[in-house]
Amino acid sequence: MKVFLLVVAAGFVVAGCGEVAAFAGGSGPREFGRAETAFNIGDKRVAESSGLAPSYRVSETYFTHNDSGDSARFFRFDLKGAVKNEYRVTNAKNVDWEDMATAKLNGVPYVFLGDIGDNSKRRKSIFVYRVPEPDGTARDVSADATYELTYPNGPQNAETLIVHPKTGDIYVISKSTGDSQVYVLSSPKAGGKYTLKQLGKFRVGGFIKESRRVTGGAFSPDGRHVVVRTYMGAYEFPVKSAGAEWWKEEPRKIRTNFDNQGEAITYSLNGSELYTTSEFSPCQVSRIAILGKDAL
Repeated sequence: MKVFLLVVAAGFVVAGCGEVAAFAGGSGPREFGRAETAFNIGDKRVAESSGLAPSYRVSETYFTHNDSGDSARFFRFDLKGAVKNEYRVTNAKNVDWEDMATAKLNGVPYVFLGDIGDNSKRRKSIFVYRVPEPDGTARDVSADATYELTYPNGPQNAETLIVHPKTGDIYVISKSTGDSQVYVLSSPKAGGKYTLKQLGKFRVGGFIKESRRVTGGAFSPDGRHVVVRTYMGAYEFPVKSAGAEWWKEEPRKIRTNFDNQGEAITYSLNGSELYTTSEFSPCQVSRIAILGKDAL
C-alpha cells in the first residue's frame, strides 16, 4: 500500500550514506550482482504492481497484478516489458491483493494470488486463490481452490505470500516495523476455511522503519532459499532441508535498485536472477544476478 515517498526517498539517502555496509554480500560463495533496471512496463493497465512470479508454461515471461482498487485480474509480461495477456479470475475478488507466487505441484503449474492486505487489521479472514496456470491464449480463468484463512492471534497486515515449490505449503508474512511474523498453511489438499499456524518471527532492516517493513517475497524454484524484500533492500534466507525453520537462519543482505514503492520480488525460473517491480507507472522492473555457487 501507499507510503509517504518523501520519507522513503530520504531513507535511501541515509542508507546510501550510512548503511551501505549493511547491504554487503553475505558469507560463502553465493553473492549478488549490482541491481540494474532491466526494462519498464509501459502498459497503463499495470498501474500498481504489487506481486511478481515467473511463468512455468511460457518461458521468459512473468506474472504481476495490481494492488487494491483493481478488479480480480493479473497479467503476463515478457522480458521487454510488453504485456502479453490479461487474465480475469471469474470467481475471485480483489479486496487487497498484495503478493503472488507460482509453483508446480504434482506436475501441474499453479498461480497463487494473495488477497492478504489489511492495513487497519480488521479483516476477519483473508484469501488465497489458486489458479491453474493459464497459457498464452486464455482470458477468463477460474480458481480451482480458494483458501479462506484466519490468524490464530487476531487480524494482521501482510503483504508477503510465498509458496513452497515442492510441498505447496502456503506462507504468509506480516508487515511490521518490528518483528515479521511467519504463518503457514501446510500442504492444503483442497480449498476451504483454515486457521494458519504461527511458526515464529524474524526482523530485518535497520533504524529506518521502511527498511523493516517486509513487502514481498518468494521461494527459489528449487526450494533452497527464501527471499524477502522491504522498501529499502532484500534478504535471502537459506532453507537447509524440507520443513526447516528458515526464518531462524542468518539472511544474506541484498542491495536492491531504487524502486519507487517497491513491493514485489521473485526468482527467475532457473534461479539465476532476482527481479523486482515498482508500484509506479511506468513500472520499473529491476534485475539482480545471483553469482557463484550455492553455499548450502
